[in-house]
Amino acid sequence: MYKLSELTQLLEQIAPLSLSQKMIERGDYDNSGIIIQSTDYANKILFSLDLSLQTVDKAKSLGCDTIITHHPAIYAPIKQLSIYDQTKPLLLAIQYQMNVLSYHLNLDISSAGIDHSLALGLNAKDIEIIDFIDQEHGYGRRANVKSQSLQQFVEHIKKTFNTDKVVYYGNKTVSKIASFCGSGG
Repeated sequence: MYKLSELTQLLEQIAPLSLSQKMIERGDYDNSGIIIQSTDYANKILFSLDLSLQTVDKAKSLGCDTIITHHPAIYAPIKQLSIYDQTKPLLLAIQYQMNVLSYHLNLDISSAGIDHSLALGLNAKDIEIIDFIDQEHGYGRRANVKSQSLQQFVEHIKKTFNTDKVVYYGNKTVSKIASFCGSGG
């Protein structure tokens, strides 16, 4: 069990909220951090890409009191809450007394974040940040990979990321890659 403040301190070491602020200063929009605080503790945590009805239901069925999402559970200003629209998962999380935390742009660009992890998953070497936010954090990665056919590289992607959903064109040799999480801004 963590105190919620201990959990946020741990997450701060991985994906500092100050990185989200730096992205906001560049013109991006983000809402990372504690979105809903229903309790001071986190006993059991579910991680999810988004806060959806399925996510809240799964957290409830597993006995989780905290959900950590990548995409902000509240992204834009909310004018009303309703059980009939996209705000229903928020209402259910509150009803079930769940904490909801979101770590978005700060997790994308942190030195051990999604962009970097994606590059590592592609067996990248000599990884460099493409768009620096500060001296050690930034958006996108470029790197070298073992020279291989595009088909071999695609098979590696499918296996590593457990997916069949890869779109590619051509049949060239791959030796350099660039990776961008999110929209690739």
